[in-house]
Amino acid sequence: MKGKNRRKKLRLSIWLVIFFIGSSNSLAFSLLDTNDEKNKLHLSTTGIATNSDINSKASETSLASSGKMSVFGQNLSAQYFLNESWALVGNYFFALVVDIDAEIQGFDLGVEYFPLKNGASKELSILGSTLLTSPEWAPYMALNASTRDVQFSTVNFKFQGIQLQAGTYWHFKSDLFLKGHLLYEMHNNNNVRTLTTTGLGFGVGKKF
Repeated sequence: MKGKNRRKKLRLSIWLVIFFIGSSNSLAFSLLDTNDEKNKLHLSTTGIATNSDINSKASETSLASSGKMSVFGQNLSAQYFLNESWALVGNYFFALVVDIDAEIQGFDLGVEYFPLKNGASKELSILGSTLLTSPEWAPYMALNASTRDVQFSTVNFKFQGIQLQAGTYWHFKSDLFLKGHLLYEMHNNNNVRTLTTTGLGFGVGKKF
């Protein structure tokens, strides 16, 4: 009888230990909660230095021509993160080219891809307290549909094309970041003129 009682007590002790471990894990998971909805919107401004080539084909009324422009412009951007890997992005670009009396502006709309899956910030909840975590470095690649209006003193050219970017974010504070990128743009104007641009940009932004 004593042996049976001991075995029963042993079984009961084992079940109590299993129940305690399971309850502890459930409690831990309930107290530890991740929320990927934090800081999904990023707004930034970036200074961009570019070199552009404009080439025109020969036609019945004009000869083939080419020209070069070195431009420093300003880019206003908004990024909305779908998850840690993908973000929607919209840009507005504006530049004044004083030496040739020209004005350039345009819009870009596309996506950013973060290969390290660390683009978005997270909010960690522990025992009712919140902790915001951000990646220190977040490299990305971007593909955008792009437009450019080049207004000279006497004529205006409208271009459509694509823009490629490769760069990185540096989250130096929980709600602030710096960003740098390289870009390549290919635009055309009614299959008569082409605008090819390379450049680099550095900027600062805030997360909301």
